[in-house]
Amino acid sequence: MPQDSLGGDLAVPLEVLARRLGRAPADLIRLDSDDNPYGPSLRVLEVLGSADSLHRPGDPEARDLRALLEPYACCARDRITVGAGPAESLERLLRALARPGAVVLVPALTRPLYAAVAARVGLPVVTVPGRGLELDIDGYLRLIGEQAVALAVVPTPNDPTGTTVAPTEIVRLLQTDVPVLVDESDYEFAGRTVVPLVTEFDNLIVLRDFAAWAGLAGLPVSYLLSARPLAAQLRQAAVFGGVTSAPAHAAQLAAGAALGDLAALQGNLRTLRQERGRLFRRLRKLNLIQPYPSEAHFLLCAVTRGQAAAIRDFLADEAGVIVRAIATPLLPNHLRISVGLPDQTDALFQGLLRLAEQHPL
Repeated sequence: MPQDSLGGDLAVPLEVLARRLGRAPADLIRLDSDDNPYGPSLRVLEVLGSADSLHRPGDPEARDLRALLEPYACCARDRITVGAGPAESLERLLRALARPGAVVLVPALTRPLYAAVAARVGLPVVTVPGRGLELDIDGYLRLIGEQAVALAVVPTPNDPTGTTVAPTEIVRLLQTDVPVLVDESDYEFAGRTVVPLVTEFDNLIVLRDFAAWAGLAGLPVSYLLSARPLAAQLRQAAVFGGVTSAPAHAAQLAAGAALGDLAALQGNLRTLRQERGRLFRRLRKLNLIQPYPSEAHFLLCAVTRGQAAAIRDFLADEAGVIVRAIATPLLPNHLRISVGLPDQTDALFQGLLRLAEQHPL
């Protein structure tokens, strides 16, 4: 299996991985992706199975979904812009904020989505060095004082570190009047948000996603929370099409159904947070990898014995467990492991034990 880059999109279908490994898809445990192991709620399946309107395009302004999001996000619907996944939402936002000579600030240690979308829009990216695994707000402030900034991106929790940024630190950025995007795609796993600040700071934009918490990775739905004038501008960008678009009708129905089944989804979230703690504790017992605390749906782990790629390959070949290996200058020998079901954690742990026994590193 090829070495994975930091936070790379591993968009390899499960069936393709199964053929490569000579296994049935049902025999694989995928802990390298952002999928929710519980999948979507039964309400989502019921709504999509009975819908007689899937042949219609989605509402470009997502009026019904925004009405449902208003109480969930604790934000007025006219401040909400629904998008077709984080990449689409980010691209729409950057096209609205782009101006000659301005740059986009992103953490040096984060997923490549931000830089890739900025490049597509034609905006230069400047990376902000961190303090270990933590984001350095002082570094953002220094760069804001040196050049024109179209957007400062602050992921919290960050991917792949799982670290968060305190709201008080984000306020320091907002006081510069530079547009600040706080990516809360994993908000439901962390439980901390800056959404109450949206009504206080017109330069704050919050991005959220339905993929990991609601099990809708296959039906991309995201949303931005922002000042009313910017939200209206962003919604109009989807109405007139071009490179931006609203989620498909099926995706909007699925997201609405998920919001109508919060009790079940929040129960899954509680279980996954508990399992995240159990996975962390079990991995710490191994003299093989060292997990870092995380508030996301995954753990970043430093490999202390051997090579990340070799561990990844052994787990895939011998145990049918797929994890992500990372090899970059900032993270030269790490694994990113998504939180799964309890039996999947057990299978991962047993695979690592076999590796330690059969191949002392």
